[in-house]
This record gives sequence, structure tokens and C-alpha cells, in this order.
Amino acid sequence: ISTSGIERVEDYLRQSFAERARNPRQMWVLANWACLAADNLEVEQLGLEAVSDARARAWTEYANACRVVEKLEEAEASLTTASKHVALGSHAPLLLARQSDVYASLLRTLGKNEEASLVLERVEHVYRTAGDLHLAGRALVKRGIVERYRGNPSFACKLFEQGIALLD
Repeated sequence: ISTSGIERVEDYLRQSFAERARNPRQMWVLANWACLAADNLEVEQLGLEAVSDARARAWTEYANACRVVEKLEEAEASLTTASKHVALGSHAPLLLARQSDVYASLLRTLGKNEEASLVLERVEHVYRTAGDLHLAGRALVKRGIVERYRGNPSFACKLFEQGIALLD
């Protein structure tokens, strides 16, 4: 089975990620290209699970890029699309955690900090269970930021300390 189509999606996502701080608009464009490439993958050739996972990943990252360029309604719609693909895919814990991580970031952007904190608590648990301590630490730091916005500075500091200790 050729995975060149999936590799193209992953390449667009890598490029998009690389542009996140330097050029957010280009991040958004490249994530959009990843969605277009993913949506053109052939299920008959690659299988429903692999195609669904690639589409879920692309739409999740596109949602994040939309959030970064302040297209918040489009970010919400893109996460809904990603969820539809997740339901058809492998249900890989790290893919689900990434989608939840992006959802938490969107919630934070929308000022829904209590919900964001709860989602990040689950994200941290999934990453820790999967053995990815760096991503677990990142989730703890993000949760610390959210808790600071919620007016819980001492709890935020505790989360920062725990998270930073896990970062690579």
C-alpha cells in the first residue's frame, strides 16, 4: 500500500507547525492544504481507518490554525469535522488527546476557562498514560495558564512546577 498521500498530508502539517510563530497566516494556509490532501485520500487504496486518522489529524491542526488566526467559528466547525473522522478512525489515544488539546486551546481563547481546565486535566492523563511525559508536562503548563486566568495563582504555580519538571 502506498502511503504517499498520507505522507503529503504529514508534510503539509510539519510545514504548518514550523510556521506557527513566524507566519500564522502561512500556518493556516498549509493546514488548509493538509485538509485538502487528506480529503482526497482514497479509502479503497489506504483503508478507512488510515484515511480517517489522517483526515482527523489534518482537520484538528486546521482548527488550531484557525484559532491562531482568530477564525474562531471556523475553528469550531473544523473540530466538528475532525470529530466525525475520529469516530471512523483507529481511536488512537494520542490522536484523541491532540484533538482535545486543540479544543482546550479554543475554549481558553473563547474565555471558557473552567471547561478548558477540565479538558486539559484529561489530556494530561492520556499523555501520561501513553508514556509521553513531555506532552503531559505541556498540558500541565497550559492548564496552569488557564488556572491563572481563572484567578487561582497558587494552583497555577503548582501546575507550572509539575509541568516544567516533565518537559524535555
